Amino acid sequence: MRVTVIALAGLLAAAAVPVSGQEGRQWIASQSPEGASLIYGTPQSDDVLLRFSCDATTKELTVAFAFEPVGAMDGMQLDMELFSDGGGLVLNATGERMLMDDAFVLEAKTSLEPELRQILTQGETLSIMVQDGVEEIPLAGAAKDAAALFEQCG
Repeated sequence: MRVTVIALAGLLAAAAVPVSGQEGRQWIASQSPEGASLIYGTPQSDDVLLRFSCDATTKELTVAFAFEPVGAMDGMQLDMELFSDGGGLVLNATGERMLMDDAFVLEAKTSLEPELRQILTQGETLSIMVQDGVEEIPLAGAAKDAAALFEQCG
């Protein structure tokens, strides 16, 4: 599926994007017969900071976040906490160093729980906490763009 390849390539480049590139980030939705994705990144670029993708057949949701934790090692397990005014959810993520650009990506598998819907649709900011680092992402536009993901995975 081409969308997945583009999204994964974007996750590889996310850690190296200068601050000026981060200013153009927004929520981006994509849908195909294989599944749906909700991405936070820069349109028409390889910059993807966060990706939610759902397999239409299994309904499994993958959450991938480009983040460099302290002591980053392939296969390391870390808690990734997502929270907003809608609540919070802790996912167990596995880290992997990407060969193309040396970025580190945390990936967790889950299902589309009601808590995750609320986190993505309520409040102004989505916060992602790993170890002692917190990334804050504006939620403007997320609810609208998440509709295809909710439909496929819900």
